[in-house]
Amino acid sequence: MIYGNLSSNFKLPSIYEKLRYNFVTLLRAAFASNITDENLRYSTDKTKRKIEIYPTYPQTLEFFPSIAVNLSSLNFSHTYLEDELQDINFAQGTYLYNGIFTVDINMTVYSKSIRERDRIVDHLILFFKHLFVNHFRELGIQFRKDMRISDESVNPITGGIVYSNTVSIPCSIEYEIERSIDIAGIIQQINIENLNIFWEE
Repeated sequence: MIYGNLSSNFKLPSIYEKLRYNFVTLLRAAFASNITDENLRYSTDKTKRKIEIYPTYPQTLEFFPSIAVNLSSLNFSHTYLEDELQDINFAQGTYLYNGIFTVDINMTVYSKSIRERDRIVDHLILFFKHLFVNHFRELGIQFRKDMRISDESVNPITGGIVYSNTVSIPCSIEYEIERSIDIAGIIQQINIENLNIFWEE
């Protein structure tokens, strides 16, 4: 149980969640732009959509071509809070911490056509080299290494086969967390008991 009450204006910081949301939004906007092949154009109108862009792997792949986004290989800096403390605002009663984590953004392309799959990969290369760089910097995201493209894959489905490739972008993200001063003491008093109740077969 947690002893004490959290500040009423305390909000859990959005870091990992925000990265996925921002990235998928940028990807959809790029494929909706007029520089995209009209046969691969994304649209907010599902009836006009020529490509589907999923924020994670869907339970069932029903739309082709499509791109499924996922995050992997997360490395999160973990030091004592005193080392990450940037500022104390006594007037507002807040601490400001910062940190960094690295993560791979992966985009798996699925298509029933080899040429179409390759064309989508070409779009991704163009977008990252010329379109996304400035937007990523505004979001505090930096590319760590070169883009990687996995081996080609072929998967059987009902009525045919699907061709796929995964494009990976290693990134680093700087973040800031603002915490109310009164929560610092509360966090130190967290007491976890009766762990058995959380065990499920």
